[in-house]
Amino acid sequence: MATLASENRFIDGKKAKIYKVYFYRDGIRDRIFLGRKLNKANAAKFCSIVHELEQARLMGQEPDADLRKRLDSLSPTLLNKLIDRGLAKSRTRKTLEELFDSYLRQYSKPNTLKEWKSLQLNCTAFFGAGRLIGTISHEDCRRFVFEFFKRLDYAPATIEKRLKNLKQIMRYAVEQEWIGNSPAQKVKFKIAKEQKVANKPYISPDLIALACEAMPTEEWACYLAWIRWLGARASEPLADEWKHVDFTRKRVNRFDNKKDRRIQVPLAKQLAPYLLAWKATAEVSGKPLSGPIFPSVKAHKHPWVFVRRQLKQAGIDPWKCLFTSLRASRSRELIRDYSPAVEASLIGHSTDIALMHYDDVLDSDLRGITGEDSDSTFTPTSIQVAKTA
Repeated sequence: MATLASENRFIDGKKAKIYKVYFYRDGIRDRIFLGRKLNKANAAKFCSIVHELEQARLMGQEPDADLRKRLDSLSPTLLNKLIDRGLAKSRTRKTLEELFDSYLRQYSKPNTLKEWKSLQLNCTAFFGAGRLIGTISHEDCRRFVFEFFKRLDYAPATIEKRLKNLKQIMRYAVEQEWIGNSPAQKVKFKIAKEQKVANKPYISPDLIALACEAMPTEEWACYLAWIRWLGARASEPLADEWKHVDFTRKRVNRFDNKKDRRIQVPLAKQLAPYLLAWKATAEVSGKPLSGPIFPSVKAHKHPWVFVRRQLKQAGIDPWKCLFTSLRASRSRELIRDYSPAVEASLIGHSTDIALMHYDDVLDSDLRGITGEDSDSTFTPTSIQVAKTA
């Protein structure tokens, strides 16, 4: 049976109490010195771990999940002492780089890989290159979130997303039995709904009409209208082709980038004029209507930079979250005009995501409560339009 003992020593001219644990391994008595920095309570906890390991070894059993978890909570120094004496087994010593390399094999989409690579760079900068994941503690993860990211002035939504991904990859390490428990699991960072929707202003029908008018071609005007009235993400229209539009039935079989599928949605009446105008122009110019709907946009390296520049040249102050605000604006309209179920079906996400990330109080909501005319559309106060028509 493992027992805890202590002795007084003079270290650097000072008297210090040193704890030690005596135990038996294969009938041979042995001991482990715990060092002067370990207090009596923690020394007792270590002694209980050694006792359970000693009993498991006598019974020919492996440590259970609870004991394995407590083993992984030990400092690397104490754990190595148990491993050296054959009381515990060493886990696979994986580094952060090896963890990310293994986990990212399941992904192929550039944007997804870009997000994970950004987290990997953050982890390397904070934890250090070649850091063993088994040596990362809960306190390390907490400081990573509340000190490292805030020092770099990251947006709250970005910090929340990076922490979510850190927890996800650490759970993967637990599943692979490379670590006993996730050091990031109990780290909390929550932001209010108001913070998530604050940067997504409502883009009124009048404003999007002016924005489309500011575009140099019917193709770019239709691209903006497509995002606004179908609630698509910026990259999704680039995967849509003319064959995915049914003008007779007024349906669009548009691409959903997140779920890698196509969802059938109605051809919005506000989008139809822009799409027909672009179709007519394409037919006159002799461009085939069998390929992508937006070939020029697809070939452009940074569409959002081009759109922003065109808006500024037209005297329109670009709004925050240029493309995401268009999607959020359509989401809010569908929730109010139809139902959350319709919004989720047409936009392509859950109602929880819509309410958490997109929905916000509009001026029209407040006018409806006070009994004022609610037919007029909400216009962001930040826009400055050089032309009156």
